[in-house]
Amino acid sequence: MAPLFTNFHFGFGRNQTGSPANLEGPIVATGGTKESPPDGYVYHYYDQPGTGNPFQITSGQGTVTVFCIGGGGGGGSNASTTPDGGSGGGGGGGMSYGPVGNYTPGTYTVTVGAGGLARGGGTANPTGGNHPQSSFPVANGGDGGTSSFGTVSATGGEGGIAVANTPYDPDAANRASGGTGSGGTTNGTGGFGGAGRNPSTNGEGEGGGEGSTSAGGGGGGSDMAAGTGGGQGGGNGTPNIFGPTAGSPTLGMWGGGGGGGAGIDWGNSGVPSGSTGPGGTGEFSGGKGGGKGNPATDGGGPTNAKGIGGHTYTPNSDRSNEGGGGGAFGGGGGGAADQANSAPHKSASGSGAGGCVIIRYSAS
Repeated sequence: MAPLFTNFHFGFGRNQTGSPANLEGPIVATGGTKESPPDGYVYHYYDQPGTGNPFQITSGQGTVTVFCIGGGGGGGSNASTTPDGGSGGGGGGGMSYGPVGNYTPGTYTVTVGAGGLARGGGTANPTGGNHPQSSFPVANGGDGGTSSFGTVSATGGEGGIAVANTPYDPDAANRASGGTGSGGTTNGTGGFGGAGRNPSTNGEGEGGGEGSTSAGGGGGGSDMAAGTGGGQGGGNGTPNIFGPTAGSPTLGMWGGGGGGGAGIDWGNSGVPSGSTGPGGTGEFSGGKGGGKGNPATDGGGPTNAKGIGGHTYTPNSDRSNEGGGGGAFGGGGGGAADQANSAPHKSASGSGAGGCVIIRYSAS
């Protein structure tokens, strides 16, 4: 997946006009959402799709520390002609945190990983189309994008597996892998996306896996429960480890988001609230999965970064077997269930949540 915004570093001890750079004093910089809480550090925060500008140091020098979470994978979807089948949730985005060295004046690349695309009726499936769609092929969810700055990088979660293998087996072959971190002193792996129930066999899918060390949680795999059982929940994002503890009006400590809950198919029976797949907890919770009469919801978090629940794509679906959106940051989307019987506009999986990049340096 292409970066959401990428810029080149230039400078090398001189400013943009070619005159010698001012290296005296602490770093003075612009880019992203900038805040200076009373913890002795300055923070620059970037999320999906970023603020449209890079990280630019105008004077000073100092050690820069970075925290990255990759985008969550989108949930998978059966083909529009596949009855009674489940699909897998997307994997959570990975995490990496650590120093990237001494930085001097110049302009530096910032890359924020996008959340993976949802699939199914009403979504851009597999690469485009009108909204909503009533006919579409089987498709895995879109992969989440990689977030990076300097030597620190966190890959996105894999898209959810469409139509689980037969027979159902919750193993690596049916799960979407979580993203991984590299280059940091601390790295985390996103939770796996749970496997969905294979077609024409009643039973439950698999809940999403929990992210490790501030990585995103995986989305839940969808059910074919035939009027019984509960929907599968998204995995939890893990506790935050980076950021100001107090005194910041818009920024806090950061961690991975929860995975979206999976869709559940009870046929023409209504699905009560307590039986839909819950979103996982985290920095922001994933959205719940949907069932007839109880549609899926978006994940939590900033508008630009949260994953979108399948009901947003298919508001007229008869059964609402949609996946919930992943929670910011890096939560995987939930899988969709039973496309053939969800007339007139089928259902859709949840999309993955976008990642983030936070840059920190000393204020003095």
